[in-house]
Amino acid sequence: MSGRSTSDHLDLGRKASHVCTPCRKQKKACDKLFPSCSTCSRLRRECSYESGPAPDLGSLESLSARLINLEDEMSEHRAMCEGRIAISAIKPASHHPLPQGDAFDHSSALSSAFFLDVNVFRLKNTKVPKRQFGIEDKILDDLGDKLELQTIVGAYFFSVAPWMSIIQRNRFYEETLAGQVELTADIVFLILCMKLLNDTVPPGETPRTELWYHAKNRFLSLVSSGYASIRLLQAGVLFCLYETGHSIYPEAYISIGHLARLGQAIGLHDTAGIPQMALEPTTWDEMEERRRVWWALWILDRHMNVGNPSRALAMAETGRREYLPVDDVSFERGVQTISEPLFVSSSTDITAAPLARLCQASHLLSLVLKHVNDRDSNADDRLEEAKQLSRAILALCSFMDSEIGADATRIFVPKATCLSALLTLYEHSSALKPGSFALTAELELNELGISGLNSLVPHIALYTTHIQTIVPYNLGQASPLICHCLYRMAVWISSLSTENMRPDYSKLLHSTRETLAKLNMRWQVAGAYLKMLNYIESAPFSSEPIIQD
Repeated sequence: MSGRSTSDHLDLGRKASHVCTPCRKQKKACDKLFPSCSTCSRLRRECSYESGPAPDLGSLESLSARLINLEDEMSEHRAMCEGRIAISAIKPASHHPLPQGDAFDHSSALSSAFFLDVNVFRLKNTKVPKRQFGIEDKILDDLGDKLELQTIVGAYFFSVAPWMSIIQRNRFYEETLAGQVELTADIVFLILCMKLLNDTVPPGETPRTELWYHAKNRFLSLVSSGYASIRLLQAGVLFCLYETGHSIYPEAYISIGHLARLGQAIGLHDTAGIPQMALEPTTWDEMEERRRVWWALWILDRHMNVGNPSRALAMAETGRREYLPVDDVSFERGVQTISEPLFVSSSTDITAAPLARLCQASHLLSLVLKHVNDRDSNADDRLEEAKQLSRAILALCSFMDSEIGADATRIFVPKATCLSALLTLYEHSSALKPGSFALTAELELNELGISGLNSLVPHIALYTTHIQTIVPYNLGQASPLICHCLYRMAVWISSLSTENMRPDYSKLLHSTRETLAKLNMRWQVAGAYLKMLNYIESAPFSSEPIIQD
């Protein structure tokens, strides 16, 4: 690589005597490896060292010893520093030996007992204390001063919270901006993920930005240190939304599995008397916040598998008596409302908040994923189940249409999830090619899929118009979860033969392409869908196209 003076420095594998020019200018950590330091290699940029005298072996050994001593001191400080760390600085803490009387007073021993023998953990009758973790100066530089923090948090509540409301607004403002408490490592990380999710990545540029690498390394550091809290999970949800929205795979798929395990360890999946690592919620809004975070993870897990239903889910199915989230506005304001609780099994014609609707739609999508993976039921049972699922999803779609209204200013995400569920169900059913000795149920199932796909054309045409009306004025509030149904509809239309291509189908194909192109300005997953659609249209299918009647 140009720009390096080998003669002025060291041979390959040696270290330079000073930091490289890019790291020095940006005030980043530099390990001074030659010819390229690790930071420049990771960021794929040119690494260069200004001319200077080459160090001798003695000075290198001396510097290496000093570095080891500093790393040891930092490790000791990280393990013993204060629980709540001021945003301005981190003060060194004195070292205290671990208690010798009771080994289970140590947090790592409590964590081990929770997984190795939960009865011992229960007998101890305590919780794993929150691990102590320092806040790096680089993170504080990324977030800026208090005014910049307010801008980041405000942008999140404007753009993402309307369709994924998992953070209680008033309480979070008190924790972060009112100065009532000092910022902990998990809260700082949550704001960092808000900033990551707020930022727009222009089409053509890599979404694996420096901020993404920074946030990912921070998350891994927190988790590997034993840190576990609801704020950490909320940050993880936002981080996973970023990876999903910008088609960062397989990282997004791995991230949601990691978060699901962490949520189960904390105890979000069931608070009815089971042992939990974290403290139980003491107020209504804390309980509601936990429920919403758990649902968010559950929704992302289902959405992550809609493109390949054969993959195993990271989270189990919900029970019929699982509570749905309450009204979003009341939750964000911290006002407990007196109303009849909604369950997964509640009728879909009961008015519900947007997040509750998204939970209902995702529950039906989950049932569809389970249906298409069923290899054991006979044809009659599969036909009946497919009909029931179709009726339930169409009923929810119909009721949501009355809730959206013609003057809506936001894209209704639950509708997209319902359409994805129907497309998955109908495509699976229509792909079953009955043979010469096919059963009547198999023929009916195939007919259900073909007729169902044709019936979805006007539904998706209206939804596409709904999106195109809103996107020019409110692109920042668009969700990446709406892209899949547009893509699957376009794929099906593209598979039709010329004889079966009707004018309204061609118009919808053009409309879905145009809508995905607009959404690509906010989420690169839309661009990834467009690329796959182009490939499908240019390459022959390995299987026969879907046949219309």
